[in-house]
Amino acid sequence: MGIQRDKFGLLPRHRAFCNHYLADPERIASRAYKKAYPNAKKSTANTHGYRLLSRPEVAEYIKKAGERGAKKANVDADRVILEMARVGLSDVRKLVGPDGNLKPIGELDDDTAAAVQSVDVCQPPNKQEVVTKIKFWPKGQALEQLGKVHALFTEKMELSEKGGLAEMMERHRKRKKS
Repeated sequence: MGIQRDKFGLLPRHRAFCNHYLADPERIASRAYKKAYPNAKKSTANTHGYRLLSRPEVAEYIKKAGERGAKKANVDADRVILEMARVGLSDVRKLVGPDGNLKPIGELDDDTAAAVQSVDVCQPPNKQEVVTKIKFWPKGQALEQLGKVHALFTEKMELSEKGGLAEMMERHRKRKKS
């Protein structure tokens, strides 16, 4: 009769591989394979992990699971870009009220509040809490990420004919001819 496949056409260990792969923040196939197949050798895990990822039913399961996770977390590309923009385009002046004092956190607009990483508050005896320090998320990182999303930066790589990759390719060609 054989081992039963699930609705995606996955065998139980293949599904385990997929779940380990999805749980790995670095998405390393060989590590997921070793967790699903603990007795596998490292070389086998390297090869078979990669092969499993190329199977249509595995790719489909991983894609659908990723979509479900994003929907559950209410995250899509537009939302991520919005959050990067909130941090990258934040304005410190929005933290201060007309009296020159820091605004209470509840009075911050959504864009400014999203850019805030941490808040220090003190409460003097018999008085209301006072915000004493506000720290923003790193603005430079957010701007760099936004720039990459919108292809504002390009990275160039030069290959010289005298050395590096070009030279190695030429040596390889000569070896093949002889």
